[in-house]
Amino acid sequence: DLEGTQKVFLLSSGANRQELRMGKYPAIPLETLLSCPYGAILRRETDGGWQRVRHSIEVAEETVEVQENNQHLAQDNSAQSLSPSEVRDLKQKCSG
Repeated sequence: DLEGTQKVFLLSSGANRQELRMGKYPAIPLETLLSCPYGAILRRETDGGWQRVRHSIEVAEETVEVQENNQHLAQDNSAQSLSPSEVRDLKQKCSG
């Protein structure tokens, strides 16, 4: 797109190319890409392979709407209970 956030590649299993290269990122085998559904998230493993990240979705039996806001929180940065390293660890663990 014009904003540089998406790229479109034409892939086929019969192509001479065996992997997809995108700039500074390590090459991804076409076999791995073609076996994933549209929108799948791939993460590079420590052994150099690529693994699809699957997010599980828990469905609640009953939906209850809660009307809350954060006006009671102090505006002096004391409301954050996680340290920067804990936030970084959570992002690493939960991202896709």
